[in-house]
Amino acid sequence: MKIDNNSRVVYRLGNRAGELLKFIERIPAPEPGQVLIELRAISLNYRDLLYLDSEPMSSGLVPGSDGAGIIVKIGEGVYSFKPGDRVMPSFFTGWVEGRYDTSYRQTALGGGIDGTFATHITVPARSLVHIPADISFREAACLPCAAVTAWNALVGRSKIEAGEFVLVQGTGGVSMFAIQIARSLGAHPILISGSQEKIKLAERMGVKHAVNYRDTPEWDSAILNITAGQGCDRIVEVAGGQSMRRSIRCLRPGGTISYIGCLAGFDGDIDILDLMYKNAKLEAIYVGSRRDLACVVQDMQEWGVTAVIDDQTFSFDNLPKALKRLRAGEHVGKIVVELF
Repeated sequence: MKIDNNSRVVYRLGNRAGELLKFIERIPAPEPGQVLIELRAISLNYRDLLYLDSEPMSSGLVPGSDGAGIIVKIGEGVYSFKPGDRVMPSFFTGWVEGRYDTSYRQTALGGGIDGTFATHITVPARSLVHIPADISFREAACLPCAAVTAWNALVGRSKIEAGEFVLVQGTGGVSMFAIQIARSLGAHPILISGSQEKIKLAERMGVKHAVNYRDTPEWDSAILNITAGQGCDRIVEVAGGQSMRRSIRCLRPGGTISYIGCLAGFDGDIDILDLMYKNAKLEAIYVGSRRDLACVVQDMQEWGVTAVIDDQTFSFDNLPKALKRLRAGEHVGKIVVELF
């Protein structure tokens, strides 16, 4: 794509659900405390589809939660970064560290503020993390949402221990990071998936136990058999909806369900008594802070964890096609869109 040096290409939500419009606009100048980033890669999230499909009231919003690129200009008062630095912004540009506050939701990329479906973005410098030299832009674009979410579910809130069973649902970005984190810390990931081909891929990553929920609708019973009746210590719940009842059934007493997704919908059938009788914990994970992202980068390098990227990569002009692939659920890991 070729445009003049003062313009950017950007996708914005239209007036109707499902409408995504492409524009050529002037590149915004960074305000004090901000930086201007030329994005080199972005990755897609299910959340992007929710805004595209379910929130036509967000007309004009630039979607996109993840991105990585190069700083091309800094605003007044920015001293920790300089033009040429390789960086990625955290998902919540206002949540630097510490306890979450509901006001941070208004600083979320592609929701509270314009996101990464653009060739250039301006963000607060305080939201940035440097990209190490051995991590590509493609890999870095996968970290701020999926990797931080998986890390918080298994490490940030409370660290899993060697020997624990960790149930992972599906083979999307969060799940692929969760599998690797669990194995790195000596835990035993168990996968449920509706695709035998994807199960085989996970097995090549070291997953020893997997259940095809299409062949085994009562997958909770299968999980209990795998764990000799004790259940899973941790469950990374990306499905939600009707999946929740089965997750609680195969949760070990005293275990934790980390609720991080709603692929099966928002209305769940939760057996609160079963959860209580197991003295278990249900916690919601809403990505994390800028400090969490920095910890993820450090831990991933120590553990040798890398982003699993889908084998189909898209150019920025073909971003709508990338969203179609995300909607179809045919991908494994993260779908990446490359720019420039």
